[in-house]
Amino acid sequence: MKRTMILLGFTFFLLSLHAQNTTTGLTIDSIADRFTKSIERFCQEKVYLHLDREEYISGEKIWFKAYLTDAVLHEKDERSRYVYVELINPLDSIVSRLKIKSNNGTYHGQIPLPEYMPEGNYKIRAYTQYMRNLDEDFFFSKYIRIGHPRSANFKVETHFSSAGEQKVNAEIRVTDVNTDSLIAPEAKIKLNQLAEKKVKPDNDSILRFNFNLPKNKHNNTLLLNFTYNNKSYNKYIPVSLPDEQFDVAFFPAGGYLVAGNSCIMAFKSIGSNGLHTYIKGELYDEQDHLISEFESQHLGMGYLALMPEAGKSYYAICKNSNNIPIRVNLPKQETNICVLNANVIEQQKALMISLNSNKTTKDDVYLLIHVRGMIQYAKKWDFSTDKVNSDLTLYARWNKISYYAPITSNTEYELNIARVAADGIFEVPSVYNNKPVTRIAKDAFLSSESLLTELIVPESVTEIAEGALANCVNLKKVTLPFVGKSKTATGSNALLGVLFGRLPLTGTQSTKQYYSSSAYTEFFIPTSLKNVVVLGGSLSYGAFNNCVSLESVELRNTVTSIGAEAFKGCVELEGLSGVFTIPSGVTSIGAGAFYGCTSLQSVLIPATLSEISADVFAHCTGLQTISIGEGVKTIGANAFKGCTGLTAITFAPG
Repeated sequence: MKRTMILLGFTFFLLSLHAQNTTTGLTIDSIADRFTKSIERFCQEKVYLHLDREEYISGEKIWFKAYLTDAVLHEKDERSRYVYVELINPLDSIVSRLKIKSNNGTYHGQIPLPEYMPEGNYKIRAYTQYMRNLDEDFFFSKYIRIGHPRSANFKVETHFSSAGEQKVNAEIRVTDVNTDSLIAPEAKIKLNQLAEKKVKPDNDSILRFNFNLPKNKHNNTLLLNFTYNNKSYNKYIPVSLPDEQFDVAFFPAGGYLVAGNSCIMAFKSIGSNGLHTYIKGELYDEQDHLISEFESQHLGMGYLALMPEAGKSYYAICKNSNNIPIRVNLPKQETNICVLNANVIEQQKALMISLNSNKTTKDDVYLLIHVRGMIQYAKKWDFSTDKVNSDLTLYARWNKISYYAPITSNTEYELNIARVAADGIFEVPSVYNNKPVTRIAKDAFLSSESLLTELIVPESVTEIAEGALANCVNLKKVTLPFVGKSKTATGSNALLGVLFGRLPLTGTQSTKQYYSSSAYTEFFIPTSLKNVVVLGGSLSYGAFNNCVSLESVELRNTVTSIGAEAFKGCVELEGLSGVFTIPSGVTSIGAGAFYGCTSLQSVLIPATLSEISADVFAHCTGLQTISIGEGVKTIGANAFKGCTGLTAITFAPG
């Protein structure tokens, strides 16, 4: 039987993830031993540079102190005698290089800055000779700003525009700050490491020129140099084009798309200047069927969810802020692989791990977790819940699992992260580990919100956090033990919208829910939500107020009351099979409870109700029949006002 070793390295967050086939006879102990020997034989160092400040003027000095530590233990390291410190200009050329010798275990020095060096953003880098055995990503680096002494005298404005595939037109305006007038100096221009060329101003005192950008290079820089009134000035200018060209890369969680397994896929968009850029996009399959929509959320980054079908390919149409589109093919699906996913649960100091696989056979699988090479967890995957009793708690299964956090001195559980199956239905268990599940956390469905189409919450749950269902934009049906955050919630916390939150998202609609005659809260409820089942509790004032997409609300017999204007403005509300049944547990209905529910056709009122309040069914223009139970003794003013389609009212005997 084959064996698979999955290695997961992290510090305070996930660093790397890879799978490796191992040979017969390889054990967890031997793998752990190899990690230990590797640390001993191939020691790594880290350098940190402490600067006196982050902005300088040419002619000054950069004072610094360097700290050299062991990369594994983060303790002081004295194996290297020297630390090398370099100052690098925006053209990626070394301006200054120092060799600093240890002085009683410390490294300190200074970098003199030449007078009138070009203004711009420079990089300061530090390393040891031993660190050069590794990639430069392991070096210390930091950007600092170096200003020019005469920058207060001149204002330089630039404009770049694309003139073809690689050609760029440039305009530079130089203003004398003292006279607030354009000046017309002859200038020297240098792009990246190319040869310098002279540029003369046009009659309007503007420097105009063009150049060709090198292919596959995002960060391009111009060096501007001119002399005015016998005073020289030079400055590095980053070439920043309008957002006409951009690129988007997609990164499936775990590194691969696995057919039949839901996948959270991150993406990153980069503009022509190498910086992040906003995008929005649409995801399609190979038959050009729209799957979902998405947009970047922070610094050009975001994520989307996908359940790839076997054999299908997918692509995205992405548009930037200028509405310029590009097509990007998503990574291809892989077969016969395992994909490891990890989610850090910060509030619980826990790491939840799940394994997705489309292998035809289940091989032996081993899980190894290390921090900088130090083994934290090593065990054969036993396809059940594992636990490490430390600040790290590990949950591992073959199939996707949900995470339930212990609360109230470990006597109850809270649903913290929900994993939705392929059918889109998620049922919260009433019991987990022989203890009741009583709460649902904020953003509990964040990792699979687009997959969720039906949610069932049991009566054991007594509290649901605001925004617990945020981003669940494809939710069609939900079963709730009550409406709002809890059975005792009041005001806006007792409305349906509180579960979805106040963030406007694609697929939601603005819903102003009133919780009194004059006070409301604006929530954003999915337009897909059509059916709600309420197991108990009482519906407060405006519980479903203005939920214009709802078609049916089923109230179970343990619902005790319906507050005023509870369903007001629910213009699509019909009930089950065209009949809205008020359950026998309801003893009161507030004024205007169904005001303006124009799609209601038939209503059944139980014998337990003694009064129909004022305006309860006012302006329900589609209402045709009402059956009133024998307990009703009073009907309030205007209870059926504007019910122009009403043809029959039936009273029970008695």
